[in-house]
Amino acid sequence: MQATIADIRRGDRFTRLTGRGGTYIAVRAAKVTASGRVRVWVVEDHGQTVDDDGVMELADTGRMITPAADTPVEIHDRALPVRHSADEPEFTDEPNVHLGGKTDRELKASELRRRIPEVIGKISDLGSERDLLVRQGISAGISVIELAEMTDLSRARIYQIRDGRR
Repeated sequence: MQATIADIRRGDRFTRLTGRGGTYIAVRAAKVTASGRVRVWVVEDHGQTVDDDGVMELADTGRMITPAADTPVEIHDRALPVRHSADEPEFTDEPNVHLGGKTDRELKASELRRRIPEVIGKISDLGSERDLLVRQGISAGISVIELAEMTDLSRARIYQIRDGRR
Protein backbone atom coordinates (compact mmCIF):
# COMPACT_ATOMS: atom_id res chain seq x y z
CA MET A 1 0.00 0.00 0.00
CA GLN A 2 1.43 3.39 -0.98
CA ALA A 3 1.46 6.04 1.76
CA THR A 4 3.70 8.71 3.29
CA ILE A 5 6.07 8.30 6.21
CA ALA A 6 3.67 10.33 8.37
CA ASP A 7 1.15 7.45 8.07
CA ILE A 8 3.45 4.92 9.74
CA ARG A 9 2.14 3.27 12.92
CA ARG A 10 3.77 1.02 15.49
CA GLY A 11 4.47 -2.43 14.03
CA ASP A 12 4.31 -1.36 10.37
CA ARG A 13 6.80 -3.01 8.01
CA PHE A 14 7.60 -0.49 5.28
CA THR A 15 10.08 0.50 2.57
CA ARG A 16 11.18 4.09 1.92
CA LEU A 17 10.75 4.77 -1.78
CA THR A 18 13.08 7.78 -1.92
CA GLY A 19 16.22 8.95 -0.17
CA ARG A 20 18.22 6.20 1.52
CA GLY A 21 15.57 3.55 0.87
CA GLY A 22 15.63 0.47 3.10
CA THR A 23 12.97 -1.73 4.64
CA TYR A 24 12.12 -1.12 8.29
CA ILE A 25 9.78 -2.11 11.11
CA ALA A 26 8.41 0.82 13.14
CA VAL A 27 8.94 0.47 16.89
CA ARG A 28 6.80 3.56 17.50
CA ALA A 29 4.25 5.46 15.46
CA ALA A 30 5.44 8.39 13.35
CA LYS A 31 5.28 11.81 14.98
CA VAL A 32 5.22 14.95 12.84
CA THR A 33 7.32 17.77 14.29
CA ALA A 34 6.58 21.50 14.07
CA SER A 35 9.22 21.79 11.33
CA GLY A 36 7.33 19.35 9.09
CA ARG A 37 9.77 16.49 9.61
CA VAL A 38 8.71 13.09 10.92
CA ARG A 39 10.36 11.17 13.74
CA VAL A 40 10.04 7.38 13.61
CA TRP A 41 11.99 4.91 15.77
CA VAL A 42 12.73 1.91 13.53
CA VAL A 43 14.75 -1.27 13.25
CA GLU A 44 15.94 -2.59 9.94
CA ASP A 45 13.90 -5.52 8.64
CA HIS A 46 16.02 -8.67 8.73
CA GLY A 47 13.14 -11.06 8.26
CA GLN A 48 12.25 -11.20 11.96
CA THR A 49 9.64 -13.77 12.89
CA VAL A 50 6.84 -13.85 15.43
CA ASP A 51 7.64 -15.68 18.73
CA ASP A 52 5.47 -18.34 20.39
CA ASP A 53 3.58 -15.63 22.28
CA GLY A 54 2.53 -14.02 19.00
CA VAL A 55 4.87 -11.05 19.34
CA MET A 56 7.88 -10.16 17.17
CA GLU A 57 10.94 -9.58 19.39
CA LEU A 58 13.08 -6.77 17.95
CA ALA A 59 16.52 -7.19 19.51
CA ASP A 60 18.22 -4.72 17.15
CA THR A 61 18.81 -1.41 18.98
CA GLY A 62 17.20 0.51 16.14
CA ARG A 63 17.52 4.17 15.29
CA MET A 64 15.53 7.33 14.75
CA ILE A 65 14.84 8.39 11.18
CA THR A 66 13.66 11.94 10.45
CA PRO A 67 12.54 12.29 6.81
CA ALA A 68 10.15 14.92 5.46
CA ALA A 69 6.49 14.20 6.27
CA ASP A 70 5.62 13.66 2.59
CA THR A 71 8.34 11.02 1.99
CA PRO A 72 6.65 8.18 0.06
CA VAL A 73 6.69 4.67 1.50
CA GLU A 74 5.33 1.26 0.60
CA ILE A 75 3.66 -0.33 3.64
CA HIS A 76 3.97 -4.13 3.43
CA ASP A 77 2.38 -5.12 6.76
CA ARG A 78 0.28 -3.13 9.23
CA ALA A 79 0.41 -3.25 13.05
CA LEU A 80 2.61 -6.31 13.48
CA PRO A 81 2.85 -7.23 17.18
CA VAL A 82 6.32 -6.05 18.20
CA ARG A 83 8.38 -5.90 21.39
CA HIS A 84 11.61 -3.93 21.38
CA SER A 85 14.17 -4.70 24.07
CA ALA A 86 16.23 -1.50 23.80
CA ASP A 87 13.37 0.98 23.78
CA GLU A 88 10.25 0.27 25.80
CA PRO A 89 7.41 1.03 23.41
CA GLU A 90 4.70 3.54 24.15
CA PHE A 91 1.38 2.03 25.09
CA THR A 92 -1.67 4.16 24.59
CA ASP A 93 -5.40 3.80 25.05
CA GLU A 94 -6.00 3.99 21.33
CA PRO A 95 -7.35 0.68 20.03
CA ASN A 96 -4.32 -0.75 18.25
CA VAL A 97 -5.31 -4.41 17.89
CA HIS A 98 -2.67 -7.01 17.02
CA LEU A 99 -2.69 -10.64 15.99
CA GLY A 100 -4.91 -12.67 18.28
CA GLY A 101 -7.10 -9.63 18.93
CA LYS A 102 -4.84 -8.21 21.68
CA THR A 103 -4.43 -4.46 22.10
CA ASP A 104 -1.19 -2.71 23.09
CA ARG A 105 -2.50 -2.41 26.65
CA GLU A 106 -3.28 -6.16 26.83
CA LEU A 107 0.15 -7.02 25.40
CA LYS A 108 1.80 -4.74 27.97
CA ALA A 109 -0.23 -6.31 30.82
CA SER A 110 0.72 -9.79 29.62
CA GLU A 111 4.41 -8.81 29.52
CA LEU A 112 4.21 -7.28 33.02
CA ARG A 113 2.49 -10.40 34.40
CA ARG A 114 5.47 -12.39 33.16
CA ARG A 115 8.20 -9.96 34.28
CA ILE A 116 7.02 -8.88 37.75
CA PRO A 117 7.28 -12.32 39.43
CA GLU A 118 10.63 -12.84 37.72
CA VAL A 119 12.03 -9.55 39.11
CA ILE A 120 10.55 -10.14 42.58
CA GLY A 121 12.28 -13.54 42.63
CA LYS A 122 15.60 -11.90 41.75
CA ILE A 123 15.12 -9.29 44.48
CA SER A 124 14.38 -12.00 47.04
CA ASP A 125 17.48 -13.94 45.98
CA LEU A 126 19.64 -10.81 46.24
CA GLY A 127 18.23 -10.00 49.68
CA SER A 128 19.11 -13.48 50.89
CA GLU A 129 22.59 -13.17 49.42
CA ARG A 130 23.05 -9.75 51.07
CA ASP A 131 21.98 -11.16 54.45
CA LEU A 132 24.44 -14.03 54.08
CA LEU A 133 27.24 -11.60 53.24
CA VAL A 134 26.36 -9.42 56.25
CA ARG A 135 26.55 -12.47 58.56
CA GLN A 136 29.86 -13.50 56.99
CA GLY A 137 31.14 -9.92 57.38
CA ILE A 138 30.30 -9.92 61.08
CA SER A 139 32.01 -13.30 61.49
CA ALA A 140 35.06 -11.93 59.67
CA GLY A 141 35.28 -9.01 62.11
CA ILE A 142 33.78 -6.17 60.05
CA SER A 143 32.08 -3.73 62.42
CA VAL A 144 28.30 -3.26 62.40
CA ILE A 145 28.80 0.45 61.63
CA GLU A 146 30.97 -0.34 58.60
CA LEU A 147 28.50 -2.97 57.35
CA ALA A 148 25.62 -0.52 57.79
CA GLU A 149 27.48 2.07 55.70
CA MET A 150 28.40 -0.45 52.99
CA THR A 151 24.87 -1.83 52.67
CA ASP A 152 22.95 1.40 53.28
CA LEU A 153 21.07 -0.37 56.08
CA SER A 154 20.55 0.81 59.64
CA ARG A 155 22.61 -0.67 62.45
CA ALA A 156 19.38 -2.09 63.90
CA ARG A 157 18.74 -3.96 60.61
CA ILE A 158 22.32 -5.31 60.64
CA TYR A 159 21.73 -6.67 64.16
CA GLN A 160 18.41 -8.21 63.03
CA ILE A 161 20.19 -9.94 60.16
CA ARG A 162 22.96 -11.11 62.49
CA ASP A 163 20.44 -12.52 64.96
CA GLY A 164 18.35 -14.23 62.27
CA ARG A 165 15.33 -12.01 62.90
CA ARG A 166 15.35 -10.92 59.26
